[in-house]
Amino acid sequence: MKKLLFLLLFTLVSVPVLQAQQLSLPGGVTKGRLTFSPGKEIICYSNGIRTDSRVSAPQAFRRMLEARRSGRPLAQQSTFIVNYVGFSDSAKAAFQYAVDIWQSILISPVPIRVTAYWTDLGGAQSGGSYALGAAGPTAFVSGFQGATRYNTSYPIALAEKLARTALNGPNTPDIVARFNSNKIANWYYRTDGITAGTGGREDLISTVLHELGHGLGFVSSFGGVQGYGFWGDEDNYGYPFIFDRFIENTAGKQLIDPVNFTNPSDKLFAEITGNGLYFDGPVTTAQNGGLRAKLYAPTTYSLGSSVSHLDETTYPRNNPNSLMTPFSGSGEVIHSPGPITVNMMTDMGWRATSVLHDPFRDSEELVGQPLVFRARVVSDTTLKSPVTLSYTINDTTRANATTVQMQQQGSTDQYVYTLPASNSARVIRYWISVTDNSNRTFTSPPEAPQVAVWAFQIGPDNIPPQILHTPVASVFVSTDSLRVAATVFDNYNRGIDTVYAEYRINGTAYPAVPLRRVGFYVNNGVSTGNIVAEGGIPLTGVQLKGGDRIEYRLVARDRARTPNTAYLPASGYFTVRVVGTKTAVARYVNTFNDATSAEQDFSGNGFRVITPAGFSNGAVHSDHPYADGPASQNYRANYTYTLLTPIQIDAADPFIRFDEVVLVEPGETGSLFGTSEFYDYVVVEGSKDGGKTWMPFQDGWDSRAQAVWLTAYNSQKDGSASGNSLAAGNATLYRNRSISMLNSGAFAAGQQVLVRFRLFADQYSHGWGWAIDNLYIQEKPPVITATEPVPTTTTLNVFPNPSQTGEFVLEALLPPSPQGQVQVAVTGLAGQPLLRQVLEARSFRHRLDLRTLAPGTYLLRVQTPAQTFTRRLVIGR
Repeated sequence: MKKLLFLLLFTLVSVPVLQAQQLSLPGGVTKGRLTFSPGKEIICYSNGIRTDSRVSAPQAFRRMLEARRSGRPLAQQSTFIVNYVGFSDSAKAAFQYAVDIWQSILISPVPIRVTAYWTDLGGAQSGGSYALGAAGPTAFVSGFQGATRYNTSYPIALAEKLARTALNGPNTPDIVARFNSNKIANWYYRTDGITAGTGGREDLISTVLHELGHGLGFVSSFGGVQGYGFWGDEDNYGYPFIFDRFIENTAGKQLIDPVNFTNPSDKLFAEITGNGLYFDGPVTTAQNGGLRAKLYAPTTYSLGSSVSHLDETTYPRNNPNSLMTPFSGSGEVIHSPGPITVNMMTDMGWRATSVLHDPFRDSEELVGQPLVFRARVVSDTTLKSPVTLSYTINDTTRANATTVQMQQQGSTDQYVYTLPASNSARVIRYWISVTDNSNRTFTSPPEAPQVAVWAFQIGPDNIPPQILHTPVASVFVSTDSLRVAATVFDNYNRGIDTVYAEYRINGTAYPAVPLRRVGFYVNNGVSTGNIVAEGGIPLTGVQLKGGDRIEYRLVARDRARTPNTAYLPASGYFTVRVVGTKTAVARYVNTFNDATSAEQDFSGNGFRVITPAGFSNGAVHSDHPYADGPASQNYRANYTYTLLTPIQIDAADPFIRFDEVVLVEPGETGSLFGTSEFYDYVVVEGSKDGGKTWMPFQDGWDSRAQAVWLTAYNSQKDGSASGNSLAAGNATLYRNRSISMLNSGAFAAGQQVLVRFRLFADQYSHGWGWAIDNLYIQEKPPVITATEPVPTTTTLNVFPNPSQTGEFVLEALLPPSPQGQVQVAVTGLAGQPLLRQVLEARSFRHRLDLRTLAPGTYLLRVQTPAQTFTRRLVIGR
């Protein structure tokens, strides 16, 4: 699970003045990049209970219908564009009716794009409930102009409304929704809702209205795992959703305030399962007679329902606010979001004022020039106060700011103020404010001046760029080029002129190699001087051999009038070891009890052969704990340990076997390797081109692979916002692993491959790491004696994968005396069942015939008496 972590630009750049185009916060933290993180889907269930009730459509919708009937013009408040997949005409009509209700309520100049699927979401679950629909935003966004809260992620449709412009692709959906085509959902399609209760039918309009509400922002980032509660988006530094900003407990304590609750923590879990959470938005509470809106927080945490709905008991059937409660009963007709939901949407920003402003950047050219501050102010309400600019000059005390009124340009939404020219160097800090008729103040940057202000410097640029780079430790003799990447920061608006690498091989200097720009930071839609650069130091013209030495350093020059140059390292060079490979063998065995000889067989970073506390003999260990992904590598780290002896794959026994302890950050429950929810992981990979390219022998894994690892990982946390694990590995946690080198289909018998072990880490939570012992490649380990631990878990191999024919082989080694049966199921990516088989609960080799399926990707689920495995199956002809 992702945790809040402020790895922000200013903490990485130490300069005497504030960075232009960034924000200044108390404590010196700055941030301002337009950043997307994954969306979140919420599922709506029918409880299977007959509930005849009716809530009629809102007055705004009825006025819209009357205007249509009479032909009177009525200003369009918002526009939804729906792409229907699999819908009948009657289902489309009901869906459009729900869309029209939301269109009559919400205001947005940007079309809201929805992709809706009519698909099988399954039948009855335990307890008789069944899925009606599922929906959510396709992305959450922060760092855009017009945001009302700082360091906050907004659902994409709301972000575009506040930014007053499209932020994603021209035809990219903002909301994706799915509705159950299974016959168990006995849908009622008519728009009157009068006879929906007949025969216990489900009102489609009510379900669509509910699911669109989630897609529009009625969704929290809060979750609970293993007794820990947490919040924060997945890829965007753990920012809260805008919905989260208003959540508090019975005592009025805000849940995302670190002063009140550590994230993650057992105390947070107690709050989200304490039936005492409320949404306390100023408009919501004021319009509800001073009462906060109660949220659904049952004592048993419910994934996808807890915190992201209104309370079912407080707003029961026939209540005008019952639409956004978690359960629907057959015959329940709710054609209005209800006043509480509408006011919650207002608090989140669906009725707001956008202050749009391109901030100044540090500049040499502006010395002696008047400074023209410009802002575009667009409001859905009436403005109560003038638009004002507050600023200080060479003064960090915000209370000393001068506040002036910006002048409106005619009747437009443009406002301007000109600060007279000055020939002196100066640092200006400023913000722009306006208040609406609800006494809500909107600012640029958001929440100014208490949380953030804009800042820039005018005067000579004598500050060199800052280079962030993680040095390369070694390369193989077969490497074509030494790839280097760097993030380069510059505070002035002229930006970076060039970045290049100077290098020498075995003491001989070679011509410098320029690095090309592959990315740049964007702040509120404006390009900055901070870039990402990468390039390759060519090695093809040099006859490298094992033991050779490559040295390099990075150089960056800015575009100042008198250019500034930075070097990394500041003196000397980074040294890269050239590693040669050995003669290929058919078998390889290493117990790692002789550290010196073992390390001669391997090369890498972040691993070594040691015997730490809790272990009785040597093994390969990652750093304990392993480090998070650094900013210089886009917050991603890969620690590798490569066997320098190639292996010739044997068709009869293509297995890599070893004992391991894996205490790395677990991904979300049910997440798949390769997705954003899988987080940190370990994997074993092969290369058949001498180390140039690497492919996994099988999907990577994390602490969830063994229950004992997951329990250990979660047993002790450091209390930080990231929730790092303090649990240390020991020999009792060793478990066996067996990997077929033919499992993935990327390798074939007879090929020679290099083998490497890789630990991947992102910038969020980390743990103790990985230990590897008793490595047997294409050689069976000794027979387990009575004094040695007996494996208690199952090993599953699937090959070939991908399969050209649709035929797969499942191999499983089960622990002694399993109870029950083995369930084998194959589904489509949307969950539709395609095949189900039952095998005897014992070690087996089973042929899985999927030749009738079309080429594509499918999900395999194998449930043994002790474990459940999920694999992706790829059929490609």
